[in-house]
Amino acid sequence: MIAFRDKVPKRIGALFSKEASWGARLAVLFIISSVISVFSGILLFYRNDIYHFDADEVEYWNLSSDLLNFEFNVAGRRTLGFPFILAIIRLCFPSLVLIQIAITLLACTASPLLAHAVYRVSGDRRAGILAGTVIAFWPPQIFLATSLYSETVALPLFLAALCMFPARSQPPKWTNFLSMGILMAALCHVRTMYQLFIPFIVLIILYQYRIRWKSVLFIGCVLLGFLAAVLPWSIYISQRTDHRMLLTANGGETLAGGLNPVILTDHPSLQLDKRTSWVGPGKWITPDQTGYLTEQDFKKSYVERDKILFTGAVTWIKEHPGSAIYLTARKIAYMWGIYPFARNGLKVAIFGNIPIILLTILFLAVLSLHPQIRRDAMRFNLVPLFVTGVAVISWGSWRFRQPADAAMIAVVAWGLSALIAHRFAAKGKERRHAS
Repeated sequence: MIAFRDKVPKRIGALFSKEASWGARLAVLFIISSVISVFSGILLFYRNDIYHFDADEVEYWNLSSDLLNFEFNVAGRRTLGFPFILAIIRLCFPSLVLIQIAITLLACTASPLLAHAVYRVSGDRRAGILAGTVIAFWPPQIFLATSLYSETVALPLFLAALCMFPARSQPPKWTNFLSMGILMAALCHVRTMYQLFIPFIVLIILYQYRIRWKSVLFIGCVLLGFLAAVLPWSIYISQRTDHRMLLTANGGETLAGGLNPVILTDHPSLQLDKRTSWVGPGKWITPDQTGYLTEQDFKKSYVERDKILFTGAVTWIKEHPGSAIYLTARKIAYMWGIYPFARNGLKVAIFGNIPIILLTILFLAVLSLHPQIRRDAMRFNLVPLFVTGVAVISWGSWRFRQPADAAMIAVVAWGLSALIAHRFAAKGKERRHAS
């Protein structure tokens, strides 16, 4: 026992040792993140019955059950990336707790991946380690890592795609961008909202590689890798539903759920297992609650209902632009922790609202004070804009904000590391002058 107590601090200390390899540091980061999230899951978040999970989690579970039974009842609402991963994990582990732990361990790869992504763009190992450590302790990330939401796998895939950008000291290669496209496609099979990040990748490439023919080549490689991994599914699901689509057909459901007259007013809060939920400005409701569908519409296929929802939402937005702007503002405010404080309780305010508000302030401060980071960290700087756009067309879910949390942590860690380096350099000069 004494030997164990002596070794653990040394192993953790190896994270900051100059002699430790980069791979060893990333491994220690993964271990730290895993210990924090798994223990948090066991003490606070893991559930012992699938019906204690939220609706999305139960839906993913049921889709994975269909896959295990070789049933593919796909209507065009969901992709099968995450249910497929969940099905494989269920084949390997017999109990629900072990399944949740396995999913958590996958989610914890986000910590070393964020560290590596920061190191590749900044060339600063300390900045990478700091970013990876912070995300390991970040409360919203711990909550998502201990869930059965697709975000558990989505963030690691997103960070892996960002890692495909060439390192600071390396010349860009077309293979990096082809791999990035493939990873983005895998990510979109898990969470389709990330297809909206493709235009941001194009902007980043155009900004970083101003030589036109190279930019065109790299953008082409991203699109080639993305389409190669998406088109087989696109062809299959289009034929299955008799409707052309790239990944899913739930654009109307997404838009209508967050822009409708029903959520203009608050509704009573609902106590769920492990948390409280509510409906009102900034939130989202299911298609049957929006008022856009009639009884006859529910007899139609999902694709047809989605078109009706889209038309209904767009018509309402045109007829009530003021209400639509009000809901949009509330969605963005909810996403960025500005409100509500009292309604979600003190615990959510302390571990949710306050941390994201402070992180946002620090993020903006680094961008204003460090022009070089503002230029070089474009792959991180655009992520908050991306998730805000997602909120505009859906709702202000903190789940959708997940990649922005990681991106802002990356930028803040880079800024703090630069500040530390500057302070050490200043002290070194003072010592040399004194001597």
